[in-house]
Amino acid sequence: MNNPNNHETNKTPGGTTPVRQNLADRAASTSPRPTGANPQARRPLTNEERRRMEAARQAAMRNGGAVASATTQAKPQTTAQRPQTTATRPQGTAQRPQATVQKTQATVQRPQSAQKPVTQTQKPRPTAAPVKSTPVQESSLYRKFTADEEEIFEIYEDEEYSRDYQNNEPRRNNTTSKKRKRAKINWGIIIFAVILVGVVAFSIRYLNNNPHTPGPEMPNLGETDGEVLPPDTSETPDTDDITATEPPETEPPVTLPSHFTVTVPHTDLDVGNQILVNYAHPYARVDTVNLTNVRANKDSDLQVSSINDALAPSAFAALDKMTADMREAGCGDWLLLTSGYRDTTEQQQIWDRNLAQSGEEYTRMYVATPGHSEHHTGLAADLSFFTYDYASIPVADHDFGPWLWNNCADYGFILRYQADKTELTHTAYEAWHFRYIGVPHAYAVNALDYCYEEYIDYIRGYTATTKLFHVKSDRTTAAVAAEDANQVKDGWLIYYVPAGEGETTDILFPFEEGSVEYEISGNNADGFIVTITPKSNT
Repeated sequence: MNNPNNHETNKTPGGTTPVRQNLADRAASTSPRPTGANPQARRPLTNEERRRMEAARQAAMRNGGAVASATTQAKPQTTAQRPQTTATRPQGTAQRPQATVQKTQATVQRPQSAQKPVTQTQKPRPTAAPVKSTPVQESSLYRKFTADEEEIFEIYEDEEYSRDYQNNEPRRNNTTSKKRKRAKINWGIIIFAVILVGVVAFSIRYLNNNPHTPGPEMPNLGETDGEVLPPDTSETPDTDDITATEPPETEPPVTLPSHFTVTVPHTDLDVGNQILVNYAHPYARVDTVNLTNVRANKDSDLQVSSINDALAPSAFAALDKMTADMREAGCGDWLLLTSGYRDTTEQQQIWDRNLAQSGEEYTRMYVATPGHSEHHTGLAADLSFFTYDYASIPVADHDFGPWLWNNCADYGFILRYQADKTELTHTAYEAWHFRYIGVPHAYAVNALDYCYEEYIDYIRGYTATTKLFHVKSDRTTAAVAAEDANQVKDGWLIYYVPAGEGETTDILFPFEEGSVEYEISGNNADGFIVTITPKSNT
């Protein structure tokens, strides 16, 4: 049978005695744990708790009589014994029920103490005598008060934020999380970074607008510098040679009224102004080209990007004359040679730089493979405009860009890589790249609306024994029978001579010797191109 006064058997379902449950609820309602409080610091007693504890103490003094006084005097002995109980707690939780049994026994003895009521007629007791060494038994009321007080501190201990009641030291709780320190913003670094970005952006913009400085020490702009290149969306064609046009049908040879011949070696197949250099026809004479230094020999306002810029003599003379005429036509800016002759090493550097920056597909469309570049011949010139404000303006963006395209043939130049001929040239459109091929051939290319690959194929249909290609001074073209060639007094006559067997080829001229001036150029492929200038046209 359960004893109602037995606290061990009268626990709530949670395992807490009614007294402990009361005190826990009261402590939770009157003094909630503050948010963010340190779990190792014991919550201080509220004023209400202190008042109740003091009232309980005074009641014990009044109702306990002499026993209470003796108990009060004997309290230091009991208090002195508490550290022993506290010290034994860490050994295990098995001793806690023993303390509970003792408190229960003290609670059972409460009716015995209550049998000695204190009446109001009793005289006040004199002040207690000095404490004697005789041990005095604690009263049940004091034990109850002590038990209640211990309950409160046990509640604090169970909530894991009390301090050690006996030693007044904070409990160690290894599970307590540490607050993370907020990172501080370093405004100095941020301001420095903003200033640095501004300086870099200003420098890039300034260099883009001022890529050159006047004088002989201008940098070499490279294969594609000086122009804003549009993205290429066309498919890269294969590397097989393309026959652009069908040459005219070969007519049977005729009997020439007069003629003479000139023998040329096959080693000259890659010599002359009309040689074809492209993806399928490399140039073997890169290191033996006859060159003229542009800066040291120019008579016009032609500017150079480097003191070492050079061209083949025929190309240099034509470019110098074209620059002077352009200035007379009203161009207020200088013509700038950004790139002329290049050896294989320089071309390889340009190829590698573009390959690293833009990839293989872009590089193959805008940069010639080393050994296949027209710049190896000294007959190609990359041009731009240079202003008095030290700015380089691309040909396509300058007011006199169309003037160059429309008049360059008068000086023997053609725009080498046209926008609608990329499948034949295997090179993207370059508005700045001009190639010298001679005045009559430049007229013929423009009149036929051909690229240079198409023109080389087309001219194979004209021979000295069938018909000749007539380019007139008014830039029109016609075909002339071989027997009537000596009657042409205007313009130029052009025809093709295939390379013969052996080491030399005999070039036949359908004219009386000494009656005409001529030029023989290899085509860097399979034969020679002959250009006749009648003396009446010289």
